[in-house]
Amino acid sequence: MNLYNEQNEIVFKFQPSKELEDIDCNCNNCIHMVRDFEKYKFWEEKRRVSDLEDFEKKKAKAIEDAKNVPDPKGRESMLNLAHKMKFQFDRSGLLGYGNCNKLNKAVSFIPNTCQIETQHCFVHRRTIIT
Repeated sequence: MNLYNEQNEIVFKFQPSKELEDIDCNCNNCIHMVRDFEKYKFWEEKRRVSDLEDFEKKKAKAIEDAKNVPDPKGRESMLNLAHKMKFQFDRSGLLGYGNCNKLNKAVSFIPNTCQIETQHCFVHRRTIIT
């Protein structure tokens, strides 16, 4: 694959996302994967509840710490910041779940990460099988 033209400028003549996905061999992009959304939703909700509990503890601690600041202006400023804290759920890092039709087994995986162990069975979803 040539990335440069005659003027030594970079030219993109490839599909970087598909090529990287072919290298990663992640089950998320495999044609043999049948996703298990029920299992995913179960663990997503469990993680959401856990993360919300952690957030509430951190917010309560921030409020308590602000109340112990001796300077009235600093205390008010810290309390305002603590009360403005809002929970935002981050789905990154959640496992994907599914069943592999090629290996006939349940699998779990982290989307968008390299899976060296699946290089022997991976076929990209965008691959045309004839």
